[in-house]
Amino acid sequence: MPTSPGGTPQGHRNGTKGDKRRTSPKSANRQKRARLENQDNKEKESTPALGSRGAPQSSGTPNKKKTPNAKAKPAKPPPVITLKGHSQEVFVVAWNPKIPNLLATGGKDSTLRMWNVPDDGSEPVMPTRICMHLPAGPACDITTISWNSDGTLLATGAYDGIVRVWTFRGELFCVMTQHQGPIFSVKWNVSGLLLTGSLDETAIVWDVDAGGRPKQRYLHHRGTDGCLDVEWLDGEFFATCGSDRNIFVECVGETIPIAKFQGHDDEINQLKYEAEYKLLASGSDDYTACIWKVDDVAQCLAESSKNIRPRPDVRSFTHKLRGHEGEVANIQWQPKGDRETYDPVLVTSSFDGTVRMWNGHTGDCISIFQAGSGKVCGHSFAPRPDILAIVAGNKLILAKDGKEFFSWQDKDSLFETAWRVDGKAVAAAMENSMVAVVRMPSITIPGEEDKTETA
Repeated sequence: MPTSPGGTPQGHRNGTKGDKRRTSPKSANRQKRARLENQDNKEKESTPALGSRGAPQSSGTPNKKKTPNAKAKPAKPPPVITLKGHSQEVFVVAWNPKIPNLLATGGKDSTLRMWNVPDDGSEPVMPTRICMHLPAGPACDITTISWNSDGTLLATGAYDGIVRVWTFRGELFCVMTQHQGPIFSVKWNVSGLLLTGSLDETAIVWDVDAGGRPKQRYLHHRGTDGCLDVEWLDGEFFATCGSDRNIFVECVGETIPIAKFQGHDDEINQLKYEAEYKLLASGSDDYTACIWKVDDVAQCLAESSKNIRPRPDVRSFTHKLRGHEGEVANIQWQPKGDRETYDPVLVTSSFDGTVRMWNGHTGDCISIFQAGSGKVCGHSFAPRPDILAIVAGNKLILAKDGKEFFSWQDKDSLFETAWRVDGKAVAAAMENSMVAVVRMPSITIPGEEDKTETA
């Protein structure tokens, strides 16, 4: 479906099929298509300013007022701070996995910004590092970003079809220009290979350590919008999905897909892998999510090499999750957290205003959370499995065990969310060019009142 020019992401206004290309990127690929195609960006790519990677300076503990008979409690730091620096909508946010305070943000203004977010509740005046993009076309919206597992490199994908990799200090590391269409997904594997998916119908595996050399190009998705998401299954196998309603399971070094999954009735926007149980989940515009077993892909590869089974091996879903009354905007598996054993639980959010939890073994719906009248654009789990951040229209909701315990609202729309690796903060991208950061120590979590920060 073609994109349409506009100002504010149109999908948040009316959710029509022709407009949905232009809403929030990354958290759901169906939302990523709200990008201006007539953007007149004249900013030049420049050497970014370097900032310290060390811990931010604390402003100190507030002075406590002394009374003769009682010890007064100091005021709590504000639960929400806003980061100001972008000049247009912010679409994507990602915390560094090794430097907890380091937050990366990207948006419509063609910039990637890195912030050292203080723990004491004070607001950074400006981002520590500003990484400028030189557009290769009329639009250079930053549509997707991803840190590698070491937290040393950050990959960005943009609407101009260019993939860029930056160091954690904001220095440009390499530029990759093989794609011929907007980038909607960038993912690292554990060995440092970078996988990207584009509307040019291709997925590419890149060797970043070799200066961004393309290792292999995959052209399997045919359709108006090509490849909408990619997901690593391990260091060797990965999956791709697209507007052709198909999912392909691929292997680095192989030219033919190992398996082809069919079962959705509309384009597939997002993939998420559950490593413990080897389950792949997909979310689609057909109002459903599907769960697929991928525990035997290595065996399929071996058997196809011996001509025991054809390639690709065409399969149907294990479970099709029905119940939503709108496009499935986002999917995520519940994290294991500190649990020794657990059952796989998939959480889906939809433009019907609900968030649903599903048993990954049976496909049964466990619970339904009504987020309000607004469309739910995305959700994300804290590192612990019981706390979920939900974005519904212009509202950010925090829920524990399916019950809301905190909310914050802005006059403009919010897009995706991301949690700090230690769970102490959650960030939300905002339409009004700012980034909201909710500080968990300043919020009372039900059942954990004694842990609330008082200084």
